[in-house]
Amino acid sequence: MSQTFHQPDAALPGGHPLSEAVAFDDYLTAPPSREALAEILRMMGARPRDILRRWGTPYVELGLDDPALSDEELLEAMIANPVLIARPLGLAS
Repeated sequence: MSQTFHQPDAALPGGHPLSEAVAFDDYLTAPPSREALAEILRMMGARPRDILRRWGTPYVELGLDDPALSDEELLEAMIANPVLIARPLGLAS
């Protein structure tokens, strides 16, 4: 089974062959935990800034464009404001 964090309006239409083989999680109402997001980043070989969504988010208002911010600070901002997580994020087992 695969798992995908996404926005519900971007999901596969009902009846699509993959819609039963993939578990979809609405990351805005049920975001991954800090630990889960850190593990996803580890598996991707990525850092928080790599999946940080800038447009249509509080990115600038929160000062996240500051290059001095640590990965931990960015991760905390993403958990507190899940709209900052660029999606979809797909995991396969």
